[in-house]
Amino acid sequence: MQAIILAAGFGNRMKPLTENLHKTLIEVNEKTLLARTVDLLIQHRINRLVVVTGYRDEEIINYLDTNYPLIKSNT
Repeated sequence: MQAIILAAGFGNRMKPLTENLHKTLIEVNEKTLLARTVDLLIQHRINRLVVVTGYRDEEIINYLDTNYPLIKSNT
C-alpha cells in the first residue's frame, strides 16, 4: 500500500505559527503534525509514502531524513 501526504502550501491561515516554520512541523502536544500523519500510516502498514512538497521543502526533507531514516526521500 502507498499513501500521498499533501504538504505543499504556505500555511497562511496558520500565521503567525507558520512565519518561521513549515505548517506540517507545528507541534501539537509535543508531536509535529507531519509525525502524527507518518506514524499513523506506518501503524497501518503503509509501506510507501509520497510527500508532496513545495514551499520550504528543505525543512520537510530534513525532518523526515532525521526522524524517519528508513523512509527514503527523493528530491
